[in-house]
Amino acid sequence: MIDTYLLEVAANSVASALAAQDGGAGRIELCSALELGGLTPSTAQIALTRERLRIPLYVLIRPRAGDFLYGDLECEVMLRDHRALLVYNPTRHGKDWWDGRGTLAVALSGDGEHWTKVLTLEDAPGAEFSYPAVIQSRDGRVHIVYTWKRLRIKHVVIDPGKL
Repeated sequence: MIDTYLLEVAANSVASALAAQDGGAGRIELCSALELGGLTPSTAQIALTRERLRIPLYVLIRPRAGDFLYGDLECEVMLRDHRALLVYNPTRHGKDWWDGRGTLAVALSGDGEHWTKVLTLEDAPGAEFSYPAVIQSRDGRVHIVYTWKRLRIKHVVIDPGKL
């Protein structure tokens, strides 16, 4: 009986992926910042590597260095362009935290640690917009569903490329 092995190489550039392929690798795991344990590479690097390789390509989706224990914020949505998207109520700590549920916002992050508010979906002090659920469809659009003023469920569709 002959054992067969698949050689997978962690490559941090298009050139190293092609060299690994030429050297007999059976598949590539593409990443960046190997000195940090590997992070998600850029969209351009992924596209060019996919275009040039003849063997399977796997891409590391890791928004930040450190452990692999991601919190809810980091796992909300990892978009196809490798940014993370979060729908949230910008509440304040303290006794008046509930007042923050009158605003529902969208934030983006390229690293999972630093977030930028990019859109306000709702802003009505005293109202409640809560329990958002987010999914990205095959066409790349992001669908957001949430409780609207405790009266109904609202569905919003956004194009993340415009954010």
